[in-house]
Order: sequence, then structure tokens, then C-alpha cells
Amino acid sequence: MHSKLLKLIILTSIALSTSIYQGYSHSSSKRVYRIFVLTPGTDPYDPLNYTETTTVPTCPANGNVCAIAIMDSDVYTVWDAPILAYAGKPKVDIATGNVGELSDDIAYALQTTGEGSSPWGRIIYEKL
Repeated sequence: MHSKLLKLIILTSIALSTSIYQGYSHSSSKRVYRIFVLTPGTDPYDPLNYTETTTVPTCPANGNVCAIAIMDSDVYTVWDAPILAYAGKPKVDIATGNVGELSDDIAYALQTTGEGSSPWGRIIYEKL
């Protein structure tokens, strides 16, 4: 009885707390993305500056990060967030030097022209 109730609670909380966008990366494989828009003029490495949306935004032309499309593994949960306010926000503040961090993809996107996907399947939308 307890295990069935626990499963129901977990499934319900996942369904309620996850908003996803299904799209295609630049490769042919189908991926499930969560899209976050960066508040204009703010630090792209601060998780609190992002708002989740279900549509890809139109970016004005000024060369900065506009939005990111990432997988669930790039989003803080209540269990791994350094502060509770980061739960449900992108892990853009992690910069340990390990290969494949979201912050590395943002830094690379800021140094190059145009939108693109990273080897890890993320898409960084830039204001061109």
C-alpha cells in the first residue's frame, strides 16, 4: 500500500513540476528540451535570471544569450540546488572545469556567431 502511494505521489509531482518542449536538435535524434529565457541585460551565469517557457523566443539583434534549450539533467532539483531558489532553474552557475558543463556552452556561444547546439545536445539561442 505504501509503495503504491509513494509511486502515485512521485508520478504526480513529476507531471506537475515538469514543463517540457519536444523538439529536434541539429542532429536527427529526437530530444526533450526545457526552454529558459534570459532576462535581457542580466548575467547569463545566474540561474535566477532565467524564466522557463514552452516556446522558442524571437531574439533581438545584440549578440548576447537570449535563451537556452536544455535537458532535465541541466536543471536544479530541490535536492541538488545550492539554495532553494535555484530549484527548477538551469545549472548555469557551475564552473568547476569539468568538460560538458552548461556554463562552458554559454561561454562558447558568446565567443562565436550564431545559434548552435553543443556536443551535449544543448541549444544556446543568441541575439544576433
